Amino acid sequence: MTQLPRLLTPHTVLFQEHGGESAYGDIYEPERALQWVKVDEKTQLVRSATGEEAVSSAQVYCRPKHAPLPVKSLVTLPSGRTSKVIRVDHLDHRPAPEHYVLYLE
Repeated sequence: MTQLPRLLTPHTVLFQEHGGESAYGDIYEPERALQWVKVDEKTQLVRSATGEEAVSSAQVYCRPKHAPLPVKSLVTLPSGRTSKVIRVDHLDHRPAPEHYVLYLE
């Protein structure tokens, strides 16, 4: 399996996996670091996991070893901003490296 090259993935983000919902709101797993990712803080229009149009303010490119990466999880970017994941794409198109793209609010 081909991986995203380290040269192109210089960032580390903090990730809190969405663990479900309770009567008091969303439940999150303990924070974990995702190393060797690429962060693009650019605005683009995407479809959310529910099919609605949403504005993504940042995208995070991750390696397969970082999975699972569910929608509604929280990601803290190197800039210190924390955002919710609105969509996750799994890209596995040989010969390109397999990876995930997280689209953040």
